[in-house]
Amino acid sequence: MSFHRFAPPVLSSVAALYWVLALTWLQPLTDPGRPWHDWVVGNNSYWVRELRWAMIVLMLACFVWACRGDLKRTGYGAVTAGAWIGADVWLDRLNVTGVPTTIALSIVAVSVVVAARRFAVGSSRPRPKVLTVAAIATATLAGHLTLVRSPFEDELFATLAGAVVAGVLAIMIALGCASSVRRHQRRTVPLFTVAYLVSAVAVVFLASGGAELLGSMLLTTAAQLVVVRLVSTTPFTVIGCVSAGIVVAAFNLGLTLFFAITGMFLEVGRLFTTWAGNPPINAADSDILYTAIAVVVGAMLGYAYVRLARFLPPVNASRGHDRMPTAA
Repeated sequence: MSFHRFAPPVLSSVAALYWVLALTWLQPLTDPGRPWHDWVVGNNSYWVRELRWAMIVLMLACFVWACRGDLKRTGYGAVTAGAWIGADVWLDRLNVTGVPTTIALSIVAVSVVVAARRFAVGSSRPRPKVLTVAAIATATLAGHLTLVRSPFEDELFATLAGAVVAGVLAIMIALGCASSVRRHQRRTVPLFTVAYLVSAVAVVFLASGGAELLGSMLLTTAAQLVVVRLVSTTPFTVIGCVSAGIVVAAFNLGLTLFFAITGMFLEVGRLFTTWAGNPPINAADSDILYTAIAVVVGAMLGYAYVRLARFLPPVNASRGHDRMPTAA
């Protein structure tokens, strides 16, 4: 279908331009002034990094969508995304800014996206399970982006607005990957995109304290369940949806807290902060990589689902559906 042909390069190009703007315009506005003597940096000071890395993940998801989960091409895409993150950290260290730099990086970023699209075309071995994992991981990222906050009042609106825009882009790509599994389009895609937008605005602008985490986990769970509904051939009941939602929400919260605490203990975020040449987070606070946590949690839940899907009963064949293809 034309949607699955043209949407991935368009959305990945938007993500590439978002990454450039976040790097060359948002990052300089949030960088602490030099010299850094006695500078105290608190929780979430590097929120722009989360948005930049989210865009890199979304470009990878678009590539997986375009190549329909081809395992070999997905591997190449993952390596490229890892190299892109390395380039992002290096460019952050260089403190790139200005209109000429923005234009140059935009040309380079979009050129990479276009080249990736050409490389993705003609994939001969679509992998529905890879697409499913990518869709669930991206939906998880869309929910986790609502946790991104700035500790500085003058940056707060830019942070929240940026997180909502990034989340909308993420949910569109997640639903695109999901609807590509069985090559169909449903009204669920635009309807849930609007529902996500309204919910995300409520979570990021209205929630405070513990309600932020609760709202984010509920939104993440809803996004994951909608994605699963798109890829699944198993009939859903109200009781089944509610039961699955409770279980998945518990796993989301538990895994998120586990990886957040593990990351703080291992000081993974501090490592990237040091490589970028930025002052470390205050020892009393934490340097959490929300994007990385979302991808890991989403990939784990996605893999768990594709393993479980083998044992779920399909819809009656007379209704025109069959079980998810078993290609790995």
